[in-house]
Amino acid sequence: MRIRLSIVWVFLLTALPGLIQAKGWEEIGNEDGVKSFRKDVPGSKIVAFSGETVIKASMERILWVLMSNEHRKKWVHRLKDSRVLERKSKYSAIIYQEFGLPIPISNRDYVYQADVKRSGTGAIVDIRSTTHPKAPKTVGVRAYLRRCQYVLEPRGPGETFIRVEVHTDPKGLLPSWLVNLIQKKWPLNTLSGIRKMTQKTYAQEVALPPEG
Repeated sequence: MRIRLSIVWVFLLTALPGLIQAKGWEEIGNEDGVKSFRKDVPGSKIVAFSGETVIKASMERILWVLMSNEHRKKWVHRLKDSRVLERKSKYSAIIYQEFGLPIPISNRDYVYQADVKRSGTGAIVDIRSTTHPKAPKTVGVRAYLRRCQYVLEPRGPGETFIRVEVHTDPKGLLPSWLVNLIQKKWPLNTLSGIRKMTQKTYAQEVALPPEG
């Protein structure tokens, strides 16, 4: 019996790639080839969200989309500013991002570290909030990204299975029910945006990180 599944926030990745997700995820949508899921998190009123789809593009091309700061605002919903504060290595960076929200809600910003690593025949991008001396003062409210992970694995010639999972706290005075309502569309917006970017004529590829 197939276990039903779920991901978090409009603004803006551990289970084994390609396997049925852990118990507790509930399917909440299937639109434009993207399945979306939600999961209650113990001790938090904000739920985690997840999404999965198959994209007709190589893992290397999808990694380029995820890692290219120059084009990030073209596919990340409501992203207003994105800066690389420090590039620790080719596959690790600390990034600052600001997300624009409708008035009267204050904009949110994040400082996070993103790390890319191999996982068998696939790759994983792990993202979590951090601090950095070069980070600017918050533009409104400094949100906290508890966990975000992209899992990639090959699915035949020129196709890649991708799953994204996220649990983030936008902080501030927003009620949790409103946060959960807004974040419900995050998986669809994110995975649809990645798919569209892989089809751009200027899309490139980034080599997978070394094993080990």
